[in-house]
Amino acid sequence: MPFTLVAYHKAAVSATLLPLAAVADPHVFVSGNDISIPELASLVAALGFGNAPTQMQIQAPSLRRVILEDVPAFIATETCVGAPNVIVDKRANPLPLVVSEKLNVYSIHTLDGWCLVWLATGPVEKVSGDIRTVKCTTGHTTAADAWENVALTFTQTLPAGRYAVVGMRAFGTNLLAARLVFVGGTWRPGVPAGAVPGDSEVRIFRNGEFGTFGEFEFDQPPSVDLIGTGVTAAEQVYLDLIQVRAGRA
Repeated sequence: MPFTLVAYHKAAVSATLLPLAAVADPHVFVSGNDISIPELASLVAALGFGNAPTQMQIQAPSLRRVILEDVPAFIATETCVGAPNVIVDKRANPLPLVVSEKLNVYSIHTLDGWCLVWLATGPVEKVSGDIRTVKCTTGHTTAADAWENVALTFTQTLPAGRYAVVGMRAFGTNLLAARLVFVGGTWRPGVPAGAVPGDSEVRIFRNGEFGTFGEFEFDQPPSVDLIGTGVTAAEQVYLDLIQVRAGRA
């Protein structure tokens, strides 16, 4: 089941509950503070963080008919380290949204506020199989506060075949999140990122727990979108793979 990751950020003080700006994004429609809900109209996870946030709320017209979604916990620094303890996990009971309505995130914080939001077609189903993990690097630096796409370099040569990505982990200096861009694909599934390999991993994004990110041919690997608080560097991306077909098509 497909899913995708979008982001919101405001680089200013919000002393009252005010909207975060939607981060510019080539794969969904963004206008100011709004992200238009695509075909993936179920909110399955969210992560709030920033400089001393005290309240965060997800808003959409369809949610307003019942109750707006208050985020119950956040990371109190501008980093995703600590995400396993505060991520809102709605994989089994997603928030239903409406295609084309506007999704917003409101926050009270000092200096910078952030929210990552995961959208899917419905409940996320775990996958299992012969899962292998491979390390990738980028050899690239990216700018701050915006998604930037870079190539992935696999540190091993994959045998000919087709592969499903069923998990991901990413690290890098100043890095906040990473998401995959598959050749010919529409959606950009991703994960919160750490600064160094020793940072605690968000286990719901590993080893099939968040379903299938996407599939690729061994000679057409995905690239990666990166976003961080400053110039990112020394990125490492680990992909959990299941070979779904051996040999060439």
